[in-house]
Amino acid sequence: MSIGGVARQGFAATYDPALLPVPRVTVKGPKKLVTTRGSLPLRGTSRNAIRVEVKVGKAASRTAKGVASWTHRTKLKPGKNVVLVRSLNVADATSRLSRVLITRK
Repeated sequence: MSIGGVARQGFAATYDPALLPVPRVTVKGPKKLVTTRGSLPLRGTSRNAIRVEVKVGKAASRTAKGVASWTHRTKLKPGKNVVLVRSLNVADATSRLSRVLITRK
């Protein structure tokens, strides 16, 4: 690519996290529930974010489907499952964690 006759290989953008709005995430529905199912859908919304992540127990975080309105099918182990949800902005600043406790019988 050429800009003003000068060859450019590309450019990198940097973001000042202090200038960006803080990301926010919400989970719809109860924050404590009991089920016999092996998985449940979680839904919610986020603002000022480019990604929503869901973490169940000690498992690795997974990216939810969607951002402003997101969904994630959460696999559950027998017993208590602590689900943590967060959103991230372009500078990887994170929202406060939303916590859901799901007990699978």
